[in-house]
Amino acid sequence: FFFNGTATTEIYTRSIVGSVRCVQETVSTQSTWGQYLIMENNAKAKKQELHYDTFYIEQDEIGKVICKGLSEVAKIRPKYPVDYLAKWLLSYQKQNNVQKQFVEVDRKREEAQNRFAEKKQILNQKRLEKEAEEAARKAKMEDFEKQMANTEDLYDLLETLSVSLKDFTGATGVYIGALEHPKKLIQETDNDAAHEDEAAPQVIRYIKASPDHQFLIDQTLKITEGVTAEVFNASESAPAQPPVEPAGEVNKENKKEEKSFSQEEKGIVYRSEVTSEPKMKYFKVPMLGCYLAIPLIYSSCLFQEALEAALADSVVFHEQVKKNAELIKAWEDQVAQIKAEKAEEEANKEEEEKTEEVPAEVKMPERPVLEEPKEAEFKTKPISYVVCMDTMGQDRE
Repeated sequence: FFFNGTATTEIYTRSIVGSVRCVQETVSTQSTWGQYLIMENNAKAKKQELHYDTFYIEQDEIGKVICKGLSEVAKIRPKYPVDYLAKWLLSYQKQNNVQKQFVEVDRKREEAQNRFAEKKQILNQKRLEKEAEEAARKAKMEDFEKQMANTEDLYDLLETLSVSLKDFTGATGVYIGALEHPKKLIQETDNDAAHEDEAAPQVIRYIKASPDHQFLIDQTLKITEGVTAEVFNASESAPAQPPVEPAGEVNKENKKEEKSFSQEEKGIVYRSEVTSEPKMKYFKVPMLGCYLAIPLIYSSCLFQEALEAALADSVVFHEQVKKNAELIKAWEDQVAQIKAEKAEEEANKEEEEKTEEVPAEVKMPERPVLEEPKEAEFKTKPISYVVCMDTMGQDRE
């Protein structure tokens, strides 16, 4: 066979070689099959190399579009087919671009909707978490208020108070100090109050603290040290608070006067930046932040003298109650006796003749005036605490 085209000659030659292989086996089957595979691979590589332009033209964006255009030309059969095909290709490209724009717009809109839905879901999740935290915080606060109402001694709740304040305010630390006389060494034979050195000036001893400030427990602060002790001086000299104005128009002069009260006059010590206060006392390395101290002063009857006074007052109270009961009993007996005598006289007169004389009325004794027993108030003494908190390390108020 003789062919003029190289590519065509190779194709037909390969077909003939394959056919000849099927007719006559000159070598072993394995050897012939291996040669065939080699020839097949070489032919594919050669075809790919020689017909690369064909693969490019066969793409959908080229060959398929041209085929459509030629199909339109064949269907319409215009007078100027080349011009018609060119205009058709331009029109097709414009429509294709518009369609791509629509697809891109739809894609962007879908992405925006998905982002909005994700953001909305995140916001809803945060809102639910915030509501749950607020509900838990409110429940915790209500529980603490119930404990405050039912406790017999506020000291039992000071540790809970320090932890709750830290959680509610986000402070770095909360610690509570007691204003008391310093302790001294005692002997086994001394009484319960011998450990207090009442002759020495009072100090602030920290008794409760949040978990990360436990190092402050049993640390003492002299009255002359730092700024914390100012809360007690301010509380003693604080002016009386103005009365609350009724609903409606507020007196502007009183409102301005109330605003002029300083924090120290209200018994609060506040420093917006502790490093700017030269009097500040540090137990560790100072850091940027604010400091707040609030006095917590209440009256307590939980001490020995109050118990002894209460027992004595109870004896007096019960003696007065007993005395009143005896007076009432004597009066009731007297009234009962008079009524019995009167009833006996009336029974005797029924047997006698009736006369016109009116019997004299028997005068009943008046009820005795009793002295109402009153329970004496418990003897109390002030207990002074100071609640301190800071944001050192956070550099915020």
